Amino acid sequence: MLRHGSGGPSETVDTITHNAVTQASHYTRPPLVETALSIQFDELSRLQTVHYGLFFARVRERFPHQEEAPRLPPIREHFPRPRILIPSINFGMPGPQRMILHNQEPARSDRLLQVQPDRIAFNWRRPPGESGQAQYPRYSETRPECIQAFQLFREFCREEGIEDPSVNLCEITYVNHIRPMEGEKAIDLFPSIFRGLAWGESQLLAAGPSVASFNRVYDMPNEAGRLYAEAAIGFEPRSPSEFLLLKMTARVRCSSAEARSEENALDQTHEWVVDGFNAITTEEAQVDRWGRIK
Repeated sequence: MLRHGSGGPSETVDTITHNAVTQASHYTRPPLVETALSIQFDELSRLQTVHYGLFFARVRERFPHQEEAPRLPPIREHFPRPRILIPSINFGMPGPQRMILHNQEPARSDRLLQVQPDRIAFNWRRPPGESGQAQYPRYSETRPECIQAFQLFREFCREEGIEDPSVNLCEITYVNHIRPMEGEKAIDLFPSIFRGLAWGESQLLAAGPSVASFNRVYDMPNEAGRLYAEAAIGFEPRSPSEFLLLKMTARVRCSSAEARSEENALDQTHEWVVDGFNAITTEEAQVDRWGRIK
């Protein structure tokens, strides 16, 4: 359970136990538009670009469409957290880039498999045009697909003489698009969606801000990892309407005592994302906007 303090930009979590809302929640109108389950491992120095084609041949029936993209930077969770973030210039990383595999044409695909020399990820995303009432895959469906893809990739590495992937971190991200109701603006959503957040009662500031963002970082017990909650105003290309974009990301270091395997680490990240979403959002939003069912 997340324990809120003074409402500052960063808070510490004391326990990871589920509250009653997390255990029983189901939403009939969820704002969820994308989920990403990621398993990161130590760099595979023997993995070459040619291996991408060989691996693609093994999964082509499930993911028949392929494209390339720049590599994602490695993820590191340091404890204690650095007080000053020193910016760095990234000129691109050597070796193979990132291969993205789609289950349909990229513009219509709803399941993606991503591979790069230090990571494999499985994504679900809501297809364009589908409403929030459309069914989305539960974690009980996406978890086996991610684990199966990783095990297949691990087997492929062994057969091709590549290093065995040594997992060091697991990450889950849930992306939500929260739409304003009739008569609302996107900026109005911040105090109605997030617990303990208000613009204040100053007459000078009565109109509220024109720009706002929401960022919280929660440390997990025993330095196992962190939960990130980030929100900002979003908009879609060629559309004048704005919405609140809320991204929940949990990361668990697989070197921690709690994460005995990638399966266990993924389960922990999922618990934190779900519990975190329910803890920072108001009950009114959960019931009235998203149709929470107990």
